[in-house]
Amino acid sequence: MKKTYVEFIIPGMVFADYQNGGEVEDRNPHKIGDIPEFAVAFRFYDQTIAIVDGEELVGERQNVSGAYYINARVYTVEDVKREMPSERILISNIENNNWNRCVKTRHGNIMPFREKDKNMPYPFKPVDRLADRINNE
Repeated sequence: MKKTYVEFIIPGMVFADYQNGGEVEDRNPHKIGDIPEFAVAFRFYDQTIAIVDGEELVGERQNVSGAYYINARVYTVEDVKREMPSERILISNIENNNWNRCVKTRHGNIMPFREKDKNMPYPFKPVDRLADRINNE
């Protein structure tokens, strides 16, 4: 059977870290409920789970969504040059890594903003609280 999960993206010293947020019914970002304060984004992915001879086998992640950044600001390289001209290392990194856009997260981190990524206002009214589902399992 295929299951869908959400994971939270957490800024790290050099690279982002990921925290499993649990299984979700669907990929509606408004249904995930509470988002941890330390998270800057979240994304969805699928995994196939099979029981073989009483053993649970978990497949590789599939169908990984783009990141849903929370209350972030999206910049082009031109925006960064205009609004942050003293950030020469950042500008160089953006240009050398061929980022079309980057995002300044709600915690001030700069991360690449890829084609499938989205920016979302938060808080939004949760339809179903993820925290309640995890605490009741």
